[in-house]
Amino acid sequence: MRPSFIATTLLVLASTAVATFDQACPLLYALVPNIHKDKCVCQLLLETKPLKDGCTAVVKKGLLGIPYCESTCPSHPQPSGHHGKPKRNQPILGPDGTLQRCPSAMTACPIDSPPALNGDRSTATISPNEPYECVIPSEDLYNCGGCSSTGQGVSCIDIPGVRGTSCTEGKCMIYTCMRGYTLSLNDKGEQKCVRKSPRRV
Repeated sequence: MRPSFIATTLLVLASTAVATFDQACPLLYALVPNIHKDKCVCQLLLETKPLKDGCTAVVKKGLLGIPYCESTCPSHPQPSGHHGKPKRNQPILGPDGTLQRCPSAMTACPIDSPPALNGDRSTATISPNEPYECVIPSEDLYNCGGCSSTGQGVSCIDIPGVRGTSCTEGKCMIYTCMRGYTLSLNDKGEQKCVRKSPRRV
């Protein structure tokens, strides 16, 4: 790669202020203010493209006066039965007309541990004013198998010694452990990272 190309690329990136990957741009293109900071464009290295049809963007100033772009795109109606990405604290109407916190395949988990967890965590409920998020416990990395904030599930990334992990069918699958740990199975057949014992001389 030529030094002039690298210098030009760095200059372009530095002059674009804050870049964000945005729905208004094609895949891999970042939404950035143009060189004059008066219009937003979609940019990938030195190539620019216009915004997607129907999308608009305006240049705004953030902290310290650094310009950034904010876009709006038309929302497309979802097909029947599809709820799209769930939003926190936005109850929905269930099939029987009752108010539900999350779509049927999802679970409402408190974002913070409920204050009254002195007794059994598994029976903890979410109060109406408490913030929550909708998760799929069978595949959510932070609420695998259930809500980690109530103790019904676990956060796979918080397992001691874990480096690479995922949540599959409500169980944490460990792929790699941190240095000083080794992957093994416990007596229940569950994966865990065990600290290596020091070598004896």
